[in-house]
Amino acid sequence: MEDSIENLPQFNSLMSKLNERLTETGLSKDSADKLETARKSLNEKRKRFLRAVILHQTISDISLDPTFPQQSELSNSLTQAELISSFIVLGKTEKDELRGVGGGGGGEEITTLGLDSSLIPEQRMKPELQKALRESMEERLFEETRSLYSILSNDSELETRRSLLHPHLIRLHDKISELVEEVRRIEGEIKLCNKNLMQAISKQSVVLQSMGEKLNILISKHYAGTKLDATSVQVQYMRAKCETIRLKLSCLELEIKHSTYSKDALKAIRMLKSRLSEKISTAECTLTSLNNTISQYSVVGPEFSNLVVQYSAILKQIQDKKWALQELSSTTPGAI
Repeated sequence: MEDSIENLPQFNSLMSKLNERLTETGLSKDSADKLETARKSLNEKRKRFLRAVILHQTISDISLDPTFPQQSELSNSLTQAELISSFIVLGKTEKDELRGVGGGGGGEEITTLGLDSSLIPEQRMKPELQKALRESMEERLFEETRSLYSILSNDSELETRRSLLHPHLIRLHDKISELVEEVRRIEGEIKLCNKNLMQAISKQSVVLQSMGEKLNILISKHYAGTKLDATSVQVQYMRAKCETIRLKLSCLELEIKHSTYSKDALKAIRMLKSRLSEKISTAECTLTSLNNTISQYSVVGPEFSNLVVQYSAILKQIQDKKWALQELSSTTPGAI
């Protein structure tokens, strides 16, 4: 720690010198200047190449258009130019490179089938063909740029006159450049927004994870025990409440009995109870004597039953005779 504090001035001096010599990307200023120059040169070469490709494609399309009056002549000229420019000469080989040694040196020119460009006679394009080709190219390029302008333009009513539309088409590359810059700017903003969004999501995920852990602790340690205590207290409360209701019902029952059975009512009930007890005892005695009598009759046998029948018949006859005598005595009072 002490060494780092002692070497801090030298470190600051080193960082200031590096800042003077290097750019933000870590390149030296000379390298950055060379890189910027190379980029500008590359952009210029790209523009020239794109211009050449567009012109070549336009001429190729015109050469295949049967409505062009000089189609065959243009097709032949185009074929000849393509042969001379790229199809015959394929490149050069360097002798030192073939031997595996670096450095410059003369090489052999490679051509298609060993042909030489001098074998093909040079043909100049006629002024009539050049004029017709220029007019056709201008018309095609104008239509292409107008269609591109109609795509990029926000105007609902597009100008149709060529004289008024031509200045807009000349400034079309500026508009495309602005659109490209706008697209790049929007892409940069989208990347920045995505980066900020991912950072916010990561922060929120960390916060949510922490909240989840704390909630688990609250649930497992605090809520569960608190819930158990609350439930036990509620059970005890309900148990005490049920016991209180039972006692209230018992008190209500006793109050109803007390209001129903007063002193006079109890006295009358006791008297009735004693009388009914006496009648029950008398009836039980009578029942016992009758049961004894029935048992005695049962022991005598069936002959006693006949005697009982005869005795009943004799008692009936006696009663009939008594009734007849009473009737006779009432009708003749002086007969006896």
